[in-house]
Amino acid sequence: MPAKDQQGKAPTGLRMIVQKRMMDDVLHNTMKKHPGWHILVMDKAATRVISSVIGMYDLMEQRISLVEDLSKKRAPFRDKAVIYLLAPTKDSVDKMLAD
Repeated sequence: MPAKDQQGKAPTGLRMIVQKRMMDDVLHNTMKKHPGWHILVMDKAATRVISSVIGMYDLMEQRISLVEDLSKKRAPFRDKAVIYLLAPTKDSVDKMLAD
């Protein structure tokens, strides 16, 4: 059974479906478990997908304060939770573990 939007309709189109799944399944569920502001860290594959369906304004509404590239060196943010969105590749998983 497809998920429904605020008007009770199922989302149509791939972009809308991916956006709804990302917002509901990833961001909303994370926000329930970890209140406060978050940092989103993505690899190149995830960045291509997410940037085509969700804008920075939408991410900020979900309490994402910063979006970072997994392949770049970053300063530690010990007071914020981190959400990792990665392709299931050895390289991405190794970088996340090293982070």
